[in-house]
Amino acid sequence: FAAPDCTTATTAVHITPRSIVRIAMDGEQRLFRAAHLRSAGDWTLAIGEGDDPPRILLRGSGDAVEVAVPDAKTRDDRLPGNVTPERLQRCTEAPVLVSLHAEGLAFLHALEAMEPACETGDAMACRRGFFDYADVTKDGKLSPAEIARALRGATWAVQMADGADGGTLAAGYAGSALIGIAV
Repeated sequence: FAAPDCTTATTAVHITPRSIVRIAMDGEQRLFRAAHLRSAGDWTLAIGEGDDPPRILLRGSGDAVEVAVPDAKTRDDRLPGNVTPERLQRCTEAPVLVSLHAEGLAFLHALEAMEPACETGDAMACRRGFFDYADVTKDGKLSPAEIARALRGATWAVQMADGADGGTLAAGYAGSALIGIAV
């Protein structure tokens, strides 16, 4: 989903079963991991984890989605509160803005595929899931390039979870690429 439209997007939202990623040309970008989902009127409320869990609201609207991030102090029965929802259009192809995050988004999708095995405590299945993601060539070995790619993806996820701007992401990518090559 992108705004103002798919070809000139300055903001985009990528939604997976467990995550919402907000990508912006300017300003903070964030990976939001949903621990719980529930209805809040005509909205879907995604709630994160922690002592003061973040919340984000999603509502389908034809070929678009509306996204609202309520103020932390807004009571659940008063959502969305005084926030103006952002309307983003559904895109059939990834906007250029999103393609700049391709490695990170690939890591996110792999992480979501690995999580069920990792959450059950099956360490072997968890490691297999990671290896299957990282072994791009499917030759049964991890090359320095594959390790560097996996580290860049993981770095992206950590930085986006904390909220990151473009400069921070670029520095993290460069650093993780060097570490990956060294490993």
